[in-house]
Amino acid sequence: KKIKIEAINQLAKLKSKKAVKLLNKILLEDKDYEVRYNAAIALGNIKDESSIMPLGKALTNDSNPVVRYSALLSLICYKDRKIISYIEKAYNKETDPEIKNLLQKICEKIGIGKEKK
Repeated sequence: KKIKIEAINQLAKLKSKKAVKLLNKILLEDKDYEVRYNAAIALGNIKDESSIMPLGKALTNDSNPVVRYSALLSLICYKDRKIISYIEKAYNKETDPEIKNLLQKICEKIGIGKEKK
């Protein structure tokens, strides 16, 4: 696991399309939540548009709240309207109270889901 996490950190420094593609795959497919968490953070630091969908999928579908939280934090680094649908979907699905609270604040800030207070 430590080797995978160090590899993720090195890939994040590269910021190449190949690195982003691999990090997207790790985020969605690795069995270890700590590895997925680190991939989500790396993708937020890189801010490549091709990571919006994988981060959105992790936010709405990952079984681990740590991964969902890191995916949310990374996703909001993107100044792109594409993130809104993932945030709305996550808000409607989320069961973790801390993540739900953060999602509500984000929804209020960007003007969506006002009726869901």
